[in-house]
Amino acid sequence: VKLQTSPQMKLFFRAMPVIMLPLFTIDMPAGTLLYWFTSNACSIVQTLAMRNKALKRRLGIPEIPERVRT
Repeated sequence: VKLQTSPQMKLFFRAMPVIMLPLFTIDMPAGTLLYWFTSNACSIVQTLAMRNKALKRRLGIPEIPERVRT
């Protein structure tokens, strides 16, 4: 089942992190902010790497089936 989302809802969910990020990080200590940024950057790189089919084949990581029937 695929749900339809309205364009306003998409805009809201894309804009909220941009709007809320400064509010949450303005009083954050520098060390915590550095840890948070570094951790998120590593997670993004790892996610992008695991989406690369050639890299997964080279590392011997099996493909996950689209849908597993029960």
